[in-house]
Amino acid sequence: TMSASVIGPNRRRRSRSRSRGNKNDFFVTLSDANGVNRTMMIWVPLAVLARNVVLENEGGEDVAQNASVAVLRYGKGIDYDQRRLTVMRQVIVAASKASDAVIQEMGNGDVAAAVLQAVRYGGEVLITAKDAGTVI
Repeated sequence: TMSASVIGPNRRRRSRSRSRGNKNDFFVTLSDANGVNRTMMIWVPLAVLARNVVLENEGGEDVAQNASVAVLRYGKGIDYDQRRLTVMRQVIVAASKASDAVIQEMGNGDVAAAVLQAVRYGGEVLITAKDAGTVI
């Protein structure tokens, strides 16, 4: 085994589960208004969040739909067998895709920034809850 001094004072070893993701890492469990738990890919609630943020910021239905579809399309296109796949890294890219869709459709950087921030933070909350075994 390696001692901490060999690794270095500022480096931590990562477990294999953290450095390589698989498709199961991308599933989250949410509770609906009736208390029924549903397990789904993280992209579904993030797509809904992107859509709602656009609508709350006076974006049109077309812009909201494009932001939502950008998240879903990105999630669908991921190769879940790739090495070094992490959920948060993929959430950040999906947030950027949704933000880009807002810029293309609406040209509003403030709304795009709101979508980017909401999807990133929403992803963080979902990942943290999953890691803690919490249903949101």
